[in-house]
Amino acid sequence: MRRKLAFPIAVFAATVVMMAVQKPVFMAYYVVEAAGAGFRGWIDVLWHGLTLDMTVAGYVTALPILVTLLSLWLRLPEKVWRGVLTTWFVLVAVTTAVIFAVDVALYEHWGFRIDSTVLIYLADPEEAMASVDFWLGVRQTLLAAAYAAGMIWVYRRILGVFDGRTVGWRVASLGSLAVVMLAGFDFLAIRGGTGASVAGVLFLPIRGGVSVATANVSKVYFSPTQFLNHAATNPVFSFLASLGDRVDYADEYPFFDEAVRAAKFDALRGNGPAAGPTEPVLNTARPNVVIVILESFARTVMDAEVGGEP
Repeated sequence: MRRKLAFPIAVFAATVVMMAVQKPVFMAYYVVEAAGAGFRGWIDVLWHGLTLDMTVAGYVTALPILVTLLSLWLRLPEKVWRGVLTTWFVLVAVTTAVIFAVDVALYEHWGFRIDSTVLIYLADPEEAMASVDFWLGVRQTLLAAAYAAGMIWVYRRILGVFDGRTVGWRVASLGSLAVVMLAGFDFLAIRGGTGASVAGVLFLPIRGGVSVATANVSKVYFSPTQFLNHAATNPVFSFLASLGDRVDYADEYPFFDEAVRAAKFDALRGNGPAAGPTEPVLNTARPNVVIVILESFARTVMDAEVGGEP
């Protein structure tokens, strides 16, 4: 029974450590920006970043906790449980490694940690890859491969702790209570809370966390230097959390149905039959108009003077 309970605890702790490792790697990658942080700044980044590292670890540990609970009651071959867990750990390792490697490369250009914006560019992979330097792609691929391999190695060692054997119903009942308590702590980590006690763990599944605000990127912000705040951010959380923000609010809250809207506004736009004759603005029905759009060409990049005035 001790091994069953030790397994999800080990998964959670190891995941927190492996997420925390990203921060010194990120700061070493951008050593110029991190130069003024000093030793205290590096420690602060690690310490404040633990909030979101624990949140991600909570999500990662959710399936191992469920498998541990089921293994108390379901009589399945242990290799089945290990197969499910191995697949889960490989998926977590590869996904985390790819997000981290891409984020490290993009930060130089974007100035913020990775979010779902990257999916816009992935809609046309060939065009996106055309702007990627070959050696940069090789370097980030090697970084992702090394990080994923390290995570898989750690998870395989932890998998050796897993015990998939069934137990008697008395032990299973007590074990289920203990696993539920662990799930409460896991839920606390996902919610981004801190300071759990044994009594608090029992209350958390009902309370849903110990604070008003759930986990969010701003929880790790601690410094007036924005780079240090970014360094403390977990890129996996930043990416996954932003996936839920892509909402078309124009479609969510229509005030008029289409027929009423058309009757009210088409005439105002000159599009409907009720608009009547309009005074032409141009002297040709099909003008040859060329519109040039310059993205991000601010005044600091391309200046202009009109009538001698900037």
